[in-house]
Amino acid sequence: MNLKSSITCLLGVLLPAFIVIKSASADENKTISQQIWFENQVMLHPIMISAKERLNMQLYLANSTTQALYNPELTSSYEREGKENNYSAGLNQTFDIWDKRAVLTDQAKFKRIFAEQEYAQKYQETLADAFVALIEYQSASQTLVLIHEQEKQMFDLINEVKKRQKVNELSELDLQVSLSSISIKLKETALASVQLFNAKANIMAMLPSWNETININVEVLLNNKDLNVNMPNEQAILTLPNVKKAYVKTKIDKYQTQLTKLLSKADPTVGFTTGKTANENKFGVNFTLPLNIRNNYSDEVKASSNALLVSNANYAAIILKTTSQIKAAKSIMQQYITQVKLWEGLAGDSVQRSLDLIQNKWNAGDMSTTEYLLILQQRIEGLTAAISLKKQAKLATIEYLKLTAQLG
Repeated sequence: MNLKSSITCLLGVLLPAFIVIKSASADENKTISQQIWFENQVMLHPIMISAKERLNMQLYLANSTTQALYNPELTSSYEREGKENNYSAGLNQTFDIWDKRAVLTDQAKFKRIFAEQEYAQKYQETLADAFVALIEYQSASQTLVLIHEQEKQMFDLINEVKKRQKVNELSELDLQVSLSSISIKLKETALASVQLFNAKANIMAMLPSWNETININVEVLLNNKDLNVNMPNEQAILTLPNVKKAYVKTKIDKYQTQLTKLLSKADPTVGFTTGKTANENKFGVNFTLPLNIRNNYSDEVKASSNALLVSNANYAAIILKTTSQIKAAKSIMQQYITQVKLWEGLAGDSVQRSLDLIQNKWNAGDMSTTEYLLILQQRIEGLTAAISLKKQAKLATIEYLKLTAQLG
């Protein structure tokens, strides 16, 4: 069975019982409703609002660099010399003779792409955090339900032991063993409750409008997506937000290197003045050109060249890291899915039958109270381990989908 089939199977066996689907049409509407609510919650989260405003800020900054480098400069002066009023007015303009604006315009295109990819990456990360919060809550909730069930079994056991002790079927030792076990179980219940409270806090931090009456099922949300579980090829990896960001950064730094070289070259300023001095009209033309003699900005040029080398090396490193992370995440996900399928295949409907079996054996006197309690504890540990295994399988799936940018 391939990985895609395995994931489909996993999502099927993990479907919680509290969602009841009466028809295919109802199923589809339920899924769409859940997905819309979930994605809206993520988009309205302060983290995403901040990311959106940051995106807009970066787009405005990129647009600003495409504008003209120099504005005209208006000059004027007035002075009184004796009875004479002297005044002048002028206009100066610095010219971009090295066409720095063209380089800035080309660089701005990549700055926009960088900002968009940064936003896309933040969206994937926030979606993943929201999914993780849901998964942790579902797992903690299922664990607490399971422990409460065993706690009830323990109280029922104590009542039964007391009854059978009165007719001398069981001893005081049986009662003391039962009481010791219930004290341990009460502690486990408290710890499980704390985990559930923490899980609720985390989910409300990620989905502020969430409450316990809102049934959002992770498996339904994921099953509604067109997921690609095949290892991305080289071209696909290059399109991932974090990788594309690194690539775009090399382009930004490339243009920055060109720009730094051009900035070391001075632009001339040409102007004219007109006015009146001592009742004589005057007109003048001026020309200025900075002389980069004391500082030729060669160190800045070298620094920008080194920054480009850093970006290129970082881009190569991110490709390697991302590729290896995706491979590892896929293997981990596949391993957990396999283990869950094995457990489901072995357990089947034997969970309830095993409980009935040991209950009957204890009632018949074929099993001591100590043995009965030990087997009950082993059973609950096995079931909680299964819940944890399923949780890890879901978390591994979310991690893989986050790394491959498939969450949204």
